[in-house]
Amino acid sequence: MALARKPHLCINWAPDPSEIGAQDLSGGFFACNVIGNCRADLSEPDTFETSTHNDGEYENDVYTLNMNYDLTDNLTLVSVTGYHDTPQEDYLSEFDGIREEFILIDNDNVYEQFTQELRLEGNWNKLDYTVGGYYLDSSYEQDWVTRGSFWEVVANVAFGLDLANDPVAADLCRSGAIGAILCDTGQADGEVLGPSFVQKLYQEQDTESWAIFFQGDYALTDQWTLTAGLRYTDEKKDFDGYQSYLAPVERDSVFNFPGKAELDNDWQETTIRLGVKYSMTDDVMFYASYAEGFKSGGFFGRNQNISDFANNQYDPEQSDNYEIGMKSQWFDNRVQLNVAAFYNNFDDKQDSNVVLDESTGTVATVWENIGGVDYTGVEMEARWAVTQNLSLWSSAGYLDAEYDGFLSSRFVPLADQPTTPPQNVDFLIVKYAPEYTFGVGGTYVREIGPGEFSLNAKYNYIDEMETATYNDPGTKLDSRDLVDASVSYAWRNFRVSVFGNNLADETNEIPLTAVSPWLAWSNVSRGRTYGAELEMEF
Repeated sequence: MALARKPHLCINWAPDPSEIGAQDLSGGFFACNVIGNCRADLSEPDTFETSTHNDGEYENDVYTLNMNYDLTDNLTLVSVTGYHDTPQEDYLSEFDGIREEFILIDNDNVYEQFTQELRLEGNWNKLDYTVGGYYLDSSYEQDWVTRGSFWEVVANVAFGLDLANDPVAADLCRSGAIGAILCDTGQADGEVLGPSFVQKLYQEQDTESWAIFFQGDYALTDQWTLTAGLRYTDEKKDFDGYQSYLAPVERDSVFNFPGKAELDNDWQETTIRLGVKYSMTDDVMFYASYAEGFKSGGFFGRNQNISDFANNQYDPEQSDNYEIGMKSQWFDNRVQLNVAAFYNNFDDKQDSNVVLDESTGTVATVWENIGGVDYTGVEMEARWAVTQNLSLWSSAGYLDAEYDGFLSSRFVPLADQPTTPPQNVDFLIVKYAPEYTFGVGGTYVREIGPGEFSLNAKYNYIDEMETATYNDPGTKLDSRDLVDASVSYAWRNFRVSVFGNNLADETNEIPLTAVSPWLAWSNVSRGRTYGAELEMEF
């Protein structure tokens, strides 16, 4: 069975000079050239080696409480309460894709969230309405440790410091004389970090959000209905990003961070929704709507340095969303046909990229607002109850996505960037926006013996798409043809299923931006998988 993620080292990849922003990887990478675990080209390998199984332990406690109370015949009070606690999310991520322990991240995350919604649902004369409020209180902590020989190598190659064995170098690091590279001050003067020392990272954030809202549907006639809605949102985030530091393996669980960035911000936004609905018959309805969207700003919590946290803040994202469509039932409700056309205009679209961190000689993730993005598309969905036992469905979509006002210095030579303003890069293709999608499938159900037999099969086509903001060569995902099927038998409170996913065994590799000169890795989509499941309800 193929794995969903296959990190690989890539070397000897010389770019086509005509490709804008092409990465020249022909020089190879340290992990490949020195350790000797090399991959000579970009052809997809059949196997790979790792130093660990990437084990993980997870624990989730989820509670929900829904309550309805009829105040009158025409007015109901609804309460929806939710609590989600993740006291343990511990897993290991290997980033090097080789048999040696070069760079692994030990992730220890904790999440907690409480939500409460209260709303009044009622009707008066020709008006159906909902009015209410929403409250969210959430927090997270990320305690990460970077393991392996990576930082030992970086200190030696990039800064000429043998922190593992040289007391003078270790003392310099503890004194802060190496800039953004800091070491554990809990050690005594003259102590070294030892082999394969670790990097410690820690971030935490609290989010509090509340909103009030109203939506009403007013029946002008038996066929025409108008909709209007209003929502006010207030969201506040308090974020602490701690300065990373290097520590000996035996002190990997000690909390001794040398400083932190304390950041906070809050945002308020009022959004509206307008719509009209025309019921041509009891089975055919046409509609048109306009809705405004809002996504708050924030702080990116996976950086190494206080300066990165302070600089890497992003603003809210807004959108104007237009949609027209039809929902219909035909032939005694045996055929359902839905068609919709939409236009979504995003302002200050939020996006992330991995860039070189010159202060450490490694990388940093930058989350930013990149400008406007327009999405125009058409979607169709159909379902057909062929017989009492057989049902079929199909869906199709077309999407055109374009940037509008995307300014960047990505393609300006480094030496010219201080004196050259950002350039318009609207020519880039919007990532994760396949032009065409199509799907078809069906379910056959039949009573056999004491239980029910069912057969499910589906086919999905997803067009090629870019996966990197700047369309880096080698990051385009080819079109995919995915076939899934399952057979199951259910009786009483038991269900036995046999399934197969991606039966055509179609895989695609997406090389990610290289962390030059250290390494590069990639993702390979999951190949053919199959298995069996036993479910019991009680």
